[in-house]
Amino acid sequence: MFKANITTNEEARAYVEAMIEQAGGYEAFLKQEAEHRELSSRMARESGALRELYPDKFAAMAPGGVLVIGDDMDEILRGLNEKGVPRGAAVVRFLDVEWGPMVV
Repeated sequence: MFKANITTNEEARAYVEAMIEQAGGYEAFLKQEAEHRELSSRMARESGALRELYPDKFAAMAPGGVLVIGDDMDEILRGLNEKGVPRGAAVVRFLDVEWGPMVV
């Protein structure tokens, strides 16, 4: 449902309202967002170990301990679909071996 060309406050409001409705209401939306933040934190904590096990692969984490590893996004999406996980419920990262701290 991502819309990249929001240009007005009215469009932004309508977009957010649609996201909340699609989630099943405000409380359900907040719960989903909290779960997604926790998955993102978990992925960040575990990405070093995952990088060692699955170098230069894609990894997707989803609620319930679901982990899908693949060579490309098509493989990740197929794996999530096979496990009954909606695309938006997973956090996906590329486990780049060349990863390192970024200096800005």
